[in-house]
Amino acid sequence: RKQIHKLMKVIFLVNSHIDKKGNFGVRVKKIIDFIERKSGIDFLCVSRGSGKSGSNFIDLIFFGIFARFLNWYRLFVYRNFNHRKYERIIFERICLKVLKNKICPNSIVHLFEYSTKIIDYCNINNIPVLIDVPNVTQNFIKEVHSSGKGHFLTYFSDQEKQEQLSLQKADKILSPSDFVTEYLIRLGIREENIST
Repeated sequence: RKQIHKLMKVIFLVNSHIDKKGNFGVRVKKIIDFIERKSGIDFLCVSRGSGKSGSNFIDLIFFGIFARFLNWYRLFVYRNFNHRKYERIIFERICLKVLKNKICPNSIVHLFEYSTKIIDYCNINNIPVLIDVPNVTQNFIKEVHSSGKGHFLTYFSDQEKQEQLSLQKADKILSPSDFVTEYLIRLGIREENIST
């Protein structure tokens, strides 16, 4: 495992808008606000939109619009359309280009998306990766479906595989609750790799 020590640069890769109610962007905003108040910690935030300007923020506005269109298509045209797959692929490509230009030896990546490609790239470059788990996983949704409940929840098998591999490859996993932590441990994730 790579050592996570004094940080020089935190790179946030956020497949969401910052500080938008109803998603994990609210949590990201709190973390960034904290880091901005601490001197000596450099950061870069790549997101669908931050509402902030400056060299520390890369807003992927057109990607955000396209991602909303993909979700709209799933909601109103074809319920089984796997919008998350295409959204993730595009997000990965953008983030990998950013990482190639912005990582330095003392970087750490705080990832708000399940992406084995991003994690593998960071591993090759000896950059630690923290994954922030926003909520329950696809495996949980599959279990709920098998009990005959939760039909409003959408399950995608390829997303489940991406989640499981990402959780296994990450250096640290940040869980939003004890419930999610216990579920991750049940999935085989080592407890010492999880922080709640």
